[in-house]
Amino acid sequence: MDTEMLRRLKPAAGEMRWLEIPWRTDLWAGCREAEAAGRPVFLWAMNGNPLGCV
Repeated sequence: MDTEMLRRLKPAAGEMRWLEIPWRTDLWAGCREAEAAGRPVFLWAMNGNPLGCV
């Protein structure tokens, strides 16, 4: 691949901000942490193949 194509395919800096979020994998620990901080919980749930998001 040439460098121009790679530049176009690579995500821009602003498109990777979701990686800065300290995601939690333990729901109850996340709920306790959110309550202590006075913040809401964002729950992302899905069913099916993670590559297909059925």
